[in-house]
Amino acid sequence: MRRTLAATTLALAMAVTGALAAAVPFPSTAAPTGRSAADPGKPADPPRPSDPAAALRTSTSAQRVLAGRPAAADASATLALRDLWLSLPGLTGTERRRADALLARPTDGVGDPFGFGYGVKAVKKCARNVCVHWVRSTTDAPPSKRWVDLTLQRLQRTWRVQTGRLGYRTPLKDDRRGGNELFDVYLKDVGSVGLYGYCAAESRVQRFLAAGYCVLDNDFAATQFPSPPRKSLKVTAAHEFFHAVQYAYDAEDDRWLMEATATWMEERVADNANDNRQYLPYGQLRDPSSPLDSYGGSALDQYGNWAFFEFLSKRFGPKVVRNIWDKMAADKKSPDFYSTQAIVKVLANRGGFAKLFAQYAAGNTIPGKSYPEGGEWPRAAIDARAVLSRSERKLGPITRTLQHLSSANYVLRPDGSLGNTSWQLEVRIAGPERKASPAAYVLIDRRRGRTERRYVKLSRTGNAEVKLGFGHRRVEKVTITLANASARYACLRRSSWSCQGRPRDDKARFALRAVLRK
Repeated sequence: MRRTLAATTLALAMAVTGALAAAVPFPSTAAPTGRSAADPGKPADPPRPSDPAAALRTSTSAQRVLAGRPAAADASATLALRDLWLSLPGLTGTERRRADALLARPTDGVGDPFGFGYGVKAVKKCARNVCVHWVRSTTDAPPSKRWVDLTLQRLQRTWRVQTGRLGYRTPLKDDRRGGNELFDVYLKDVGSVGLYGYCAAESRVQRFLAAGYCVLDNDFAATQFPSPPRKSLKVTAAHEFFHAVQYAYDAEDDRWLMEATATWMEERVADNANDNRQYLPYGQLRDPSSPLDSYGGSALDQYGNWAFFEFLSKRFGPKVVRNIWDKMAADKKSPDFYSTQAIVKVLANRGGFAKLFAQYAAGNTIPGKSYPEGGEWPRAAIDARAVLSRSERKLGPITRTLQHLSSANYVLRPDGSLGNTSWQLEVRIAGPERKASPAAYVLIDRRRGRTERRYVKLSRTGNAEVKLGFGHRRVEKVTITLANASARYACLRRSSWSCQGRPRDDKARFALRAVLRK
């Protein structure tokens, strides 16, 4: 689900209000990473179907989200409903009936106690692969029949691009729940509760695969959304339909990757819209110290990290993301890897994950030179800057600990006193041992505008020494990126990281020194 920035702001504000009422000293604004203001280091727990208490928490969370009152750690509507669907075995009685109502289609009617059922009879129009359902009155009615036709055309185009040109699986059949076997999309005024739309998993086809349906806002009115209606329709159709595609691979996989790749898909289907740029300040492009697999609940980390998949697709072509989903597929004939495990497997023969993650992290400091549209993107944060000169010839040692799948950047500039081209910069890096996947990358910005990129190969013990020309007449600056590229986890530990696991190599320690020599 695409979450509006207004809804995220509301969730954070509510978290702070609740915290103050409980006399707990939480911060008054969102953390720079976009995590919850109430608990920036602990996203919401994933569902545990065998645990009734966890199932009840999941149900309560879904109720808040669809009521437009999400807590800061709540999942997006799509994943809140996915988690609720997974939790159904742990619910009984009233809570089971409430969960069934939340998961019901709008055409199930006014019996929905949460107001998501249509209040009047619905009609539908179908094309080759998709049916659009809507009502002709009440606040859920679209502005015109023309808007319905436009929505149907947009969904058909989205289907053709994702399942045709890009080669993804088609959504699974739903046993004619919408009146036929075509994929069903419902128009409703969900913008009133801060949602662009959502796609609900509904019925299990195999153990980990599911059929479902989608709900989109009925008009994407300018009073509720930041972009023009047609643009919002384009990107929401691309994003939400891809969730239905994901359910045909593995409806139970890691939440961060499901949202990040759905946001990346917007660029494939609606490239000129650029609506997904609004999320970039909340991911690694602005805050590299936040792990790639962060799932910030109502915050926006996972949406902003679509940039990683953009990096991969621009380097290897968009099919690389499909290759990752093929590795994640959980049908009987597929590998069923979890998110980061699948990424590591796919990149093993493309240079290796550690090297590519370091290259991605370094490139985020110069997005204008790293991405086709990067000139309009934010830059990654710099941890420290220094100017070296004849009188100040040393930097460090700087020590830093990094969480898994995160990085830090350091910029060194030559002073004007270093005019002679014989000056050299000697950089020494000390990181954790190789099994923890440390990585380093260096960017050298030349005076004439060219950027030289160098991967730094660390030893088995995590050490390296690099010598670079550092004369002021030729070098503008040197950027050193240190990365913890570890993708090792102890899985199934009730976290919101990859495989619901505990990262094995968090707080990896790095040291950086630089010495100027002639």
